Amino acid sequence: MALLFKKKSKQWIFIAFDRLTKKVLAYKVGSRTNKTLKLLMKDLSKFNIINIHTDGFSAYRNIITNYNLTTTKDQTTQIESFNSIIRSFLPRFHRKTKAYTKSLKSLNIILNLFFNFYNKKHNKYFDNQKTFFKFAI
Repeated sequence: MALLFKKKSKQWIFIAFDRLTKKVLAYKVGSRTNKTLKLLMKDLSKFNIINIHTDGFSAYRNIITNYNLTTTKDQTTQIESFNSIIRSFLPRFHRKTKAYTKSLKSLNIILNLFFNFYNKKHNKYFDNQKTFFKFAI
C-alpha cells in the first residue's frame, strides 16, 4: 500500500498477514526497496512460516529465499481486502484525501494502534495465539 508524505517521498507499507488467523504478523513502512523488505523478513523470522504469497514486486524473489514463495493474485485477495479495511478506518489512507501524515513517527504509532486493535478483535477465534508488536518510534 502506498502513502505519500510529499510527492517526492512516497512511502510503502509492507504487511505480513496470516491468512489462517486473519492477523497482522508484522509490518514495515519505508521505500519500496530491498532494505525495507529485509527489515520485514527479519521480524518474520520468529514465526514458523512455510509459505509466502505475494504480488509481482521483483524484490520478493531476491529476498524471500527460505520459504515457499508463490507470486499470484489468486492468493493475495485477503491482504488486498485488508488494505481496503485500512483505507476504510484510517482516513489518511483514503485515495485523494485531505487527511495526511506529516511524520513517519506518527504513521507508525497510528498503524501500531490499528493493527493491535485489529488483532485483538480476532483473538476471540485464536486465544492461544500471541501478538508480537512493539512501537517502532
